Amino acid sequence: MSLVPEELAAELDELVRRIPGVATIYRPASLAEVVTAARDALRGSESALVQVGDADGTLAIALTIGVAGDSAAGATCRAVHDAIADRLGGYGRDAAITVTVAHVVE
Repeated sequence: MSLVPEELAAELDELVRRIPGVATIYRPASLAEVVTAARDALRGSESALVQVGDADGTLAIALTIGVAGDSAAGATCRAVHDAIADRLGGYGRDAAITVTVAHVVE
C-alpha cells in the first residue's frame, strides 16, 4: 500500500469526524492560529485538516480537535488516536500521532 499524504489526510479527516465526541477538526498550528480557528468555527467557517508528514522516517500525523461539551476530552483523544493507529496499521510504518484538544464545543 503506497502512502500519498494528501489522500491519507483526507481519509483520516473523514475517519476522525465519525468518532463520537469529536465536534470538529482544526489545522494543527500555533496557539494564535488555534484561537483564530476556534473563533472561525464558532462563526461556521471551519478549516479542517489532518496533517500528514514524515519525521526522520516516521509517519507523523497531527491534528487538533474540538470536543463536544458532553464528552470526556481524554477519552475522545484516546479514541481518535486509536482509530488513526488502527487505520495506519496497513501502511507498516511507525507513526507518531499527536492529538490536541483546542476547544470544547458546547
